[in-house]
Amino acid sequence: MRMAQEVCGSVRVVVRCRPLLSGEEGDACSRVHFEAEGGNVLVDGKAQEGTRCFTFDRALPPNSTQEDVMQEVSPMIEHVLKGIHATVFAYGQTGSGKTYTVEGIDYLRHGSGNPRPSLKTDPRQHGIIPRAIQLVFDRAREMQLEDGNLRFQFCCSFYQIYNERVMDLLNPSTTHSPNTGLKVGWCRGDVFAVENLFICNCDEPEKMRRCFFSGTKEKFMGSHARTSSHR
Repeated sequence: MRMAQEVCGSVRVVVRCRPLLSGEEGDACSRVHFEAEGGNVLVDGKAQEGTRCFTFDRALPPNSTQEDVMQEVSPMIEHVLKGIHATVFAYGQTGSGKTYTVEGIDYLRHGSGNPRPSLKTDPRQHGIIPRAIQLVFDRAREMQLEDGNLRFQFCCSFYQIYNERVMDLLNPSTTHSPNTGLKVGWCRGDVFAVENLFICNCDEPEKMRRCFFSGTKEKFMGSHARTSSHR
């Protein structure tokens, strides 16, 4: 399969700045400014530091919506359906909004236990994964209407790396014992794969969504997890 260099460069970096949480409004935080056009982010530092400028492919301000984020990702869906590898990688410090951006579902904590996902989350809040699931099936259907010879087969897997262990979230037997975990290694010489990872064939978006929500129930969440889904 072709890689994505010919699409929009090998790597694009989009920064999203989340708004302050209620408990942070009185903290001494640096002020961040976004230029109306382009991907420049200006950060006001201490007096001796002045203002620093950082440039990204795209910069999304605190009032950006989940739909705004998806607009940055949606071209990758088109390329994947044409046989191009694509990866969305969320990176940021604890509490910066990665889970909210990628998943967009609320996690509710009951007592001292692991936070549990709420399936009643408003769909308008859904993040990249739920939106991408729907979009990939919609676009595949449209492409098949344009070309009756096209055939697509969709499948999904869901795993978490936690405390140096790879846990299959669609096979809970690998997640509940501290001494278990899946092995990883090279497959066919140039592909790095997780051994014995459960793969679910999905012929409709609802089945893939069920896999996603089922997997989120098995995730281990850090103690920083908030009921507001890291917003």
